[in-house]
Parts: sequence; structure tokens; C-alpha cells
Amino acid sequence: MRFGITTNLDLALRPELPDNFEKKTNTLFAYFLEGLKANDLSKHLELMDSETQENIMYFMNESVEISKLFAAGIITMAVRKMDEKGVPKSVGAVFQRNVFIELVKCKSITEIFALYNEFFQEIFKLTKLYYEKKYSNVVLRAITYIYNHRFIHILPRDVSNGINYNNSYLSKKFKQETNMNLSDYIHMVKMDIAKELLDRNVCNLLTISETLGYSSYSYFSKIFKKTFGLSPSQYLSS
Repeated sequence: MRFGITTNLDLALRPELPDNFEKKTNTLFAYFLEGLKANDLSKHLELMDSETQENIMYFMNESVEISKLFAAGIITMAVRKMDEKGVPKSVGAVFQRNVFIELVKCKSITEIFALYNEFFQEIFKLTKLYYEKKYSNVVLRAITYIYNHRFIHILPRDVSNGINYNNSYLSKKFKQETNMNLSDYIHMVKMDIAKELLDRNVCNLLTISETLGYSSYSYFSKIFKKTFGLSPSQYLSS
């Protein structure tokens, strides 16, 4: 996902909040927490009872400004909970900043709730990554470094240098705990972003390649095909 800026966003002129805004926001956040506890997105969706649906419709029928405030509030609370689930604060901060950047761009209720849904899918992936896997501190630091430098060209030695560990030690430790070598993990993080950008159709293939730190498009295409079984252009047309 593309996802710190505080919740004022471009909402410098804070609109008057409707009645029950805080209560409904807290109710929906409690619903989110139930799904997060289970680390299961399907569980989160199953828990959507009639009251939850009614609360969501309440915000969908409000103004764009009110809906942005609602989304910003939920996002802020959710990122705090990510920290409790083991997601490093630096990852949560980058995630929150990027979501807010996208939220500012939203021009309609539909766009806000599409982003809101995407946010939940990404937060479940992140908490699952860090919560289910009991990685050692050194491996967590390596994962965090890779995540925070996913838009530049990095090599395994950059990761080990960045967290001040011996490269051979880190490589061995990383492989033991993740069943992946550092190079493959770096590519995996980048390819997940590439796939998302292709799904969104927001920029051309060369731009995606350069955005992710690949100096050669042919190499980017080779890694993409190795990961997904299709070249980027084949994926777009599939």
C-alpha cells in the first residue's frame, strides 16, 4: 500500500461535528478491534452487524469533511493499536503518514471509504506479519529497515550496515527465521507494491520500476515474473 501528519489534514476549518459523532466513531473502532484481535480480515467482516452497517451508512451520508474526520480518527486509533500488536513504531508512523496523504486527496465519500477499506486490509497484513511471526529483534529491525527503504535501491549489505550488524550473521539469522534470504525478501516487499500500483493503474511500468529503485526495467520485469508468474505487461492485460 502507499500508505506523521496530524489529523488536521487540510481540514484547517474544522466542520461542526454532528450529534453522536464520537460515540459512533468509538463504536466502529470497537468493531475494528474485534477483527484485529483475531488477526483475520474475514472475521472482521463477519462481525459487521446491523448496528455497524448503520453507523457506516451514517458517515457515508455526511459531508466529505465529516467523513474525512471520521476516517482520520479511526486511522489514528488503529495505528496506536498496531504498536500494541508488535508493529514497530517507525513502520506505523510511515503507514499513518501515507494513508493521511491519500486521505487528503479524496474528493468524495466513495473515495474515502475505498481508502478506508484498503487501510483495513493493509493493517491486517502488517499486524499478521509482525504478530504471528515471533521474530528476534535483529530480524525485526531488518524487516523494518527494508520496509522503510522500499522505494530506493537497497542490497542485503545495505540492510546489515543500516542496522549495524555483520552481513553474514544477519543473512544466516534472517534465513533461519523467515525461510527467505534478504534479497528475496527485499524483492517481495517491492513486488507487493508494484502489484498494487498496477492494480490501481496510476502510473506506467517504467515509472513503477524507477519508483521502486530498479535502474533496469528488464530486471524489474524479470523479478515481477518470477514472483507472480506473469510479466508486468501480461499482468495488466490478464
